[in-house]
Amino acid sequence: MANRPRHTGFGSTYNPVNNLAVVEAYMKVNEKLSFKPIIQNGQWSVKKLDFAVDDRVTIRTGVVGQGFGYLYLSFEDSEQTQLLAIKKVIAGSHDISFIVPYMSLPGFRVGVASTIPTGYGIDLLSKETQYKIRTNSLMMNQHKPMYESPGIGFGGFGALADQNINDTPRGGQDSGGNPYWSGSLDNFSWGTYGYSGDRAVYTSSANVPEAYGEYHGYYANRCSLMMAKFDESDRFLGWDTIEGSSNNMPKVPTGVPLCLVMQFFVNNRQGEDKGNQDPRKAKDPYWIAAQDYQLDPSKILFIEDNWRVTNFDASAPKDAYPRYDNKKGVIKQVGRAPVFSPYGGETWDSMASKVEWYDTSRGTWSSPSAHPPHIPMTNIQGFTKLIFRIPRQLSPETDKDIIEQLSSAGISYDYNTTKKCFPVSTWTKDAPTSKAYGLVGRPNDSETFYQENGEWYFAPKISLRLQLFFEYANHPKAGYTNHQRDGNEPRGNPKPGKVPVIGTNVAFSDVEKMARMNYPELMYAFYPSTGFVTNGRIYAIGRGLSTSTTTCISTTRDKDPSVVYPTQVTNPDGSQIGTTEAARIAPKQLILSTDLLDTVNSVGEEKLQQHWQEKFGKPLDINFFKGDLLKDAVPERPHMYRVRDPDSGLYIEAPYQIMIFEIESDYTGPAIFYTTTTDEKEVTVEGVTKIEKKTSLVVTKPEGKPYARGKNEPIFLNTRTPFGYIRHQEIDVVEEVTQQIELLDKGLSPEDVIKVNELDNPPGDSTVAIMEQEVQDQYITAMEVLRARQEGSNRQESAPPAKQATRKLVRLRDVLNPFPGNYVEQPISGLKGFSNSRDFYVEDVTSKWTAQGSAGLGGIIDETVAPFIRDEIEDIYQGTKNFVSTNANLAVKATLAVVLGGVALKKLIKIGASTPNTVNENAKSLGKRLAGRKFRGTAARRRAARRR
Repeated sequence: MANRPRHTGFGSTYNPVNNLAVVEAYMKVNEKLSFKPIIQNGQWSVKKLDFAVDDRVTIRTGVVGQGFGYLYLSFEDSEQTQLLAIKKVIAGSHDISFIVPYMSLPGFRVGVASTIPTGYGIDLLSKETQYKIRTNSLMMNQHKPMYESPGIGFGGFGALADQNINDTPRGGQDSGGNPYWSGSLDNFSWGTYGYSGDRAVYTSSANVPEAYGEYHGYYANRCSLMMAKFDESDRFLGWDTIEGSSNNMPKVPTGVPLCLVMQFFVNNRQGEDKGNQDPRKAKDPYWIAAQDYQLDPSKILFIEDNWRVTNFDASAPKDAYPRYDNKKGVIKQVGRAPVFSPYGGETWDSMASKVEWYDTSRGTWSSPSAHPPHIPMTNIQGFTKLIFRIPRQLSPETDKDIIEQLSSAGISYDYNTTKKCFPVSTWTKDAPTSKAYGLVGRPNDSETFYQENGEWYFAPKISLRLQLFFEYANHPKAGYTNHQRDGNEPRGNPKPGKVPVIGTNVAFSDVEKMARMNYPELMYAFYPSTGFVTNGRIYAIGRGLSTSTTTCISTTRDKDPSVVYPTQVTNPDGSQIGTTEAARIAPKQLILSTDLLDTVNSVGEEKLQQHWQEKFGKPLDINFFKGDLLKDAVPERPHMYRVRDPDSGLYIEAPYQIMIFEIESDYTGPAIFYTTTTDEKEVTVEGVTKIEKKTSLVVTKPEGKPYARGKNEPIFLNTRTPFGYIRHQEIDVVEEVTQQIELLDKGLSPEDVIKVNELDNPPGDSTVAIMEQEVQDQYITAMEVLRARQEGSNRQESAPPAKQATRKLVRLRDVLNPFPGNYVEQPISGLKGFSNSRDFYVEDVTSKWTAQGSAGLGGIIDETVAPFIRDEIEDIYQGTKNFVSTNANLAVKATLAVVLGGVALKKLIKIGASTPNTVNENAKSLGKRLAGRKFRGTAARRRAARRR
């Protein structure tokens, strides 16, 4: 095959005298903790090696003998033996690693040689290693190996696979145990670091993201989005993959470095190539990594997502069938996809958003611009990367301190500099203009339009969304088209026109807003004395929650509250409590500590004050926060807390939330049935007799209540934030109530108790675990449907196709599904951080959020779960009184309806009702559909002791 050149090398006549052999070897795949023995006493101890394409494999060898040599791994290619890895060794234990490049590695061997073994190719080695081979002693006369294991079969892929970024990464892992990536393309693998978007169904059987082809069928790509992570000292840890399916990706913050990892592939044209003279042709072609592939950075850009719907023409290929491949390649059955071009008077440049790009060749950041100054050439695995930051839009008045800090680092996030970074299509909105500039800043109670100096600006409610587009470049091994049928592109050129990077839409919001709303937590609580049962009230102090938040209580962690649907109880009388594993709950009343600074009470505040008076015997006022400071309190302003946002490193100050949860009569979730008993006895201490009170907790589990909890059986408060992240907090209610009773018995008042009864467990992140499971669940479902349809087609090839009912699409997998006849489509849904101690809450809102202070406007409704309505922003951000007011200076303020899943943008795509019966047909449809596709107790005792 003409896919790869053959390098053998030449060198001097010096012959080193060495004698080494491999007597044992052990293998580890990706991040597994242990090595598995594969060679014992110089012979294979296994029948096959189980690893998959893109896995990072480490072989630990035991080498014996004298002198030095070159330990290597190899396999039999169709034309010559290829080296996978090679390193200089002496006798001892040595690790050697490689990333699996192909679907199969026949004749896999472990060996030791004095130089490169005779006739072995080196083109799969890293460029650095190839250079060393060509210029140093590795290229001395080639010899046969001193030791080489016999070849072994390859397992294949039949089943499911069981803030200065220039600093050296210190390493770490996310909440799911996935390691952070160092940024080196030579050690990147999907199996180790995971991926964004959907798992491949059509193009690979490995646990990798789906690949997407181009118009002519000779190029393909797949990608993943990552975010830079830093520790509490702002030291760079590495890159963390943003997990999530293509329609459920968590949002990312502005100002934080992001990295898009892309992998490219090419395939030959099928045809006889006598003498291997044409690198673009092969009799038996297959997909290979596009090594040394250089994209044109001037043809890479982001556009706001809505442009795809309003201003794009899609040119679909006449034939979307995959090009021939013999299934040996790294991907397979890749369908062909359309190219896009703008219309309606817009151009790519007029639609392009401006972001800050990181130039990896110079180690510097650009100012906000449409195109990156540079993109690295792909490595031997076809990988390249784009690093970028989404600029902030800061008010010169209210954000002056941050602007000054950033300016000293050469960064300008001044609103006047960045206000036009995000051109937005507003054609589908109830808008006064078809085009505006998007602003993401502090929350706004509705999507808002306004004019400034004749220009229209659009302030979404929570976030905006960007889509990356690029143009394929020519690769010397890509096949070429039939000119009469496919067009007259030069030999091997891709179809002119831009294509989207599928599966990694970048939804983003202001970093400071996310810091306020993305980490919900209960800090303190006071529990009812009659049990965690119907009609009970829990009084709490915390942050990041809301009366309209998407929250549930469950018996297990990592529960997505968006899939725990509100209870439907016919006759809600409280009798069904404890009968379901999870149930929705949210604060019934909630205010901010800053609401206590004035004398004006909202309805919600009056209700909360009424219940507070009943429970604690006195009204709640600002003096509650004085004296003993609460967790994270600002000493000068004890009603405010100060915390560091782990995503950005930004320190924020915000008011505490005071809230009441009510267990209502339709609640069916976990319950804790307990009562208290009190014993009194006389005790004499130093001649003084007094009554000592001892209260005990009695916990029961009534019959018919399978989800009643007891001692050492915690419940979990699970919250989905407006930005798609899911947090959990473990609460052992029995232990917490036991502590509460102890404090009351010691003579503390109920109000004193809630101030010292800090919850024992901090919040944790469930986003990674839930997102990864969602991706795998979707994959399993898609595979079951695919297999069932293939089996049905094989049985009924001659039967006429059944009429398909119209249905709504909610996943990328549905968009790629070739079978239903009609589709109603829904859209599928840098700076390492800085520190300041600025007062972040607002009284005079007009000074920050009017047209004059327009940098503060921002956010959108977009999500797949539930409307993020006005109440949630009020609760988390400003309180029930300090909300954005309508300003007379706004030219237009349009309040738009909440649209779940982008229903307002749905689009009908007509597809033929023929029933394909091969995998080729599925892949063909994958390509065609893209033409129409629219593109998260002990502490209380210590505090009480200090108080005493």
